[in-house]
Amino acid sequence: MTMYKLSPVNISKMRIISFLFFIVVFYVDMNAQKETFHEIQMAIDSFENKDFNKAFAIFFEYANRGNSYAQCRLGMMYENGNGIEENKVEAVKWYRKAAEQGNAEAQYCLGAAYCMGEGVKQDYLKAFDWYKKAAEQGNASAQVDLGWMYEMGKGVPVSKVEAVKWYIESAKQGNNHAQYSLGAAYCMGEGVKQDFTKAFEWYKKAAEQGNASAQVDLGWMYETGKGCLMDLNNAFYYYAKAVENKDEKAMAHLGWFYENAVVVPKDEKKAYALYKCSAEKGCGLGQYYLAYCYLYGIGTSIDYKLSSYWLQKAKDNGMETEQLLMNLQEFIRLETLTPKNDAVHSNHSSITILMLKSGNLYYVPCKINGISAHFVFDTGASLINLSASFANELKRQGKLSQYDYVGQAKSIIADGRTQTVSIYNIKDVEISGLHLTNVRASIKEQQNAPLLLGLSAIEKLGKITIDGSKLIIHRE
Repeated sequence: MTMYKLSPVNISKMRIISFLFFIVVFYVDMNAQKETFHEIQMAIDSFENKDFNKAFAIFFEYANRGNSYAQCRLGMMYENGNGIEENKVEAVKWYRKAAEQGNAEAQYCLGAAYCMGEGVKQDYLKAFDWYKKAAEQGNASAQVDLGWMYEMGKGVPVSKVEAVKWYIESAKQGNNHAQYSLGAAYCMGEGVKQDFTKAFEWYKKAAEQGNASAQVDLGWMYETGKGCLMDLNNAFYYYAKAVENKDEKAMAHLGWFYENAVVVPKDEKKAYALYKCSAEKGCGLGQYYLAYCYLYGIGTSIDYKLSSYWLQKAKDNGMETEQLLMNLQEFIRLETLTPKNDAVHSNHSSITILMLKSGNLYYVPCKINGISAHFVFDTGASLINLSASFANELKRQGKLSQYDYVGQAKSIIADGRTQTVSIYNIKDVEISGLHLTNVRASIKEQQNAPLLLGLSAIEKLGKITIDGSKLIIHRE
């Protein structure tokens, strides 16, 4: 076999021919690319103007020519039924074609299809594989979903550290879901050292993008002073924002603010409405609070059957309801009793009250002259302390008047300073169906001072013992 040896001249000629061929191909390819780009952009504009038929026709044509972007967009149109009958199977077909060409968005969509089991049999292993391919190309949505798979152990062993790694990658690109998940990781100390300040920062980034879950948790941080200065006005603001986004957990939190006159005028009916909406949307906290409303007649009439119904719903959602159920049963029995004196409406040996915990504080449900509120149980306080706003609400409803005024006194506050407070006589204090009459209460000048229930005040009902969140009143 004779080998043909190229001379330097022949090599030079071939290089020139090759270069000229490249120029021709490049020119033709560039023109084709310009035409494709123009047509694809026309399809995008048509889609945004809701001319789905025109968009579909263009995407379909170029998808069949092998354009991965068109294939992915065609899959999306099939998935969402834009201008064509919804067809998840067909969507997966086109996602796969684009994904196999390396299209990151299609890889993410195909991963989501396997994760949700839409258009294909659910398969977390395949979902993980496709998410990872897309995530490694920088797709922010795939990165956050890949983080979720690591966090939950779907298609891969649980790794909180790896989850945080991918949440960070996505969060840096501005993905609000990743920002929220990263905030939650710092808040809980999962996959990263617990850091409430960083949790606050990431929650805030996500909340400002409209993420309802982040708005709720940011509200909680402002309410409890975790990672920031306590600011009840901002807590209310973010809870309200989340309610605008239809978040059921936020409804329960916002209802509590209205029920207890925190930064807003007391409005038990609005609180009840928020609790009810939250409960009906399946929120355990809302269901618990709604049961509370029916038990104590907050914003609605007392209805023990409905209280029992919503308590069971709350229990099914993982809420601790045992003590409230005990109170409900006790209240049903108390209805048949005749008061023995003007101070206590019970002759039972004991009654257990479930205090509500928020941060490091425990709240006891009370009625002051018939107006419901939750008071901080304070073992260091001697009286019942009311805020100016709550006192004003009592006066507005005719539950407190100038004739109840006793005088003024000096009160020592937490930092050792003294302040002047007004002392009023409260005709009736009701705690879990038990009554005290003619109780002294101090009213502070601050509009939103905490409502405090002093130990010495509640001890008039009997010996007090505390077991975790249980407040037990023992009657002799």
